[in-house]
Amino acid sequence: VRDVPVSVIAENFALEAPPAKDSVGEAEGYISVRLDGADVLTTGETTFSVAVPDAGAHTLTAELTYADGDSLDPAVYAEIAITAE
Repeated sequence: VRDVPVSVIAENFALEAPPAKDSVGEAEGYISVRLDGADVLTTGETTFSVAVPDAGAHTLTAELTYADGDSLDPAVYAEIAITAE
């Protein structure tokens, strides 16, 4: 397992800790992080680490998510290819 440091920038969107499932928000929410399509983290921080379990090529996706868990419409996300050694 390798910890990969990640830093993102969110503009015009207030980040907060992931709330209870029934919360509702406008232009505020959190970042949903996926590794190879699997959910690995939700965070209200712009700097975090993601544990990468296997060496090799991977895809890391960070998506802005409304406080109620819904994706923005259209979805706002960044996706990068990483290689863990």
